[in-house]
Amino acid sequence: MRLKEVVIISGKGGTGKTSIAASFAVLSKKCVTADCDVDAPNMHILLNPAELKKKVVLSEKKAKIINEKCTLCSVCQDLCTFGAIERRTLKETVQLHINPLLCEGCGVCQRFCPSSSIEFKETESAQLIVSETRNGPMVSAKMFTGSKNSGKLVSLIKEKARSIAKEKNLDFILIDGPPGLSCPVISSLSGSSNAIVVTEPTFSAVSDLKRIVELLYKFKIQTAVIANKFDLNIEIFREIKNICKDSKIFFLGGVSFDMSIPELQSKKLTPVESNSKSSIEIRSIFEKFSQTFLKED
Repeated sequence: MRLKEVVIISGKGGTGKTSIAASFAVLSKKCVTADCDVDAPNMHILLNPAELKKKVVLSEKKAKIINEKCTLCSVCQDLCTFGAIERRTLKETVQLHINPLLCEGCGVCQRFCPSSSIEFKETESAQLIVSETRNGPMVSAKMFTGSKNSGKLVSLIKEKARSIAKEKNLDFILIDGPPGLSCPVISSLSGSSNAIVVTEPTFSAVSDLKRIVELLYKFKIQTAVIANKFDLNIEIFREIKNICKDSKIFFLGGVSFDMSIPELQSKKLTPVESNSKSSIEIRSIFEKFSQTFLKED
């Protein structure tokens, strides 16, 4: 059977995407879970993984001024187009300082410094983490403060997930993708076989759903939609179903608003690890998802 990569995304944050993704991972039992929401990963909160190994996978260069050699000529400050270099007073001594959060690592300041007082060193920017959860292996990442290249990091997570799937003879990778339409979302979708969009019955969510449907159409990926907390606004819920019908997108179903979910999350449990109404609904949706997405080609 061909390896299936299903990415679960949402047009906006807060729709319940990760709760549903984690529930699918628990119900699947035999899959590799990949947390590709690298800017704000939270799959570990629900799946409570035990780390097996981690390694640095991304690094970037940052400039730093050697104050003992600096002549305060301000050439670097004039050339920096990112406004990363500032003049400040420390203990009555004037110094030039490079803000690492603003530095883009272009190297122009070092190249043109007349006193060679700027060093350009590599710094760690992200770690790749392989863990084991109650439903199988999981791949995630940790980005350090101010780090960039989150799209590239998503690609590395997916590569590792594919490697583990091949090693353990698993044919399903479940990806918790980032919200929105940014570069990490594109990386999450790239090479994936199917996509599930989690939305909710609000005007902003519907607007974002329309935009993400347009994006998925360009990728030519088989797409389905889940409406979370659908009973909060039945009129907008009907609109979501009409969007799916007009766009010829498979509608998997709706999940009721459930006040017990926050309590379950505090215990590191997914919605399906209870006897609630939402648990029954998600299980039904997963069964429909399995028959539609995971059937043998």
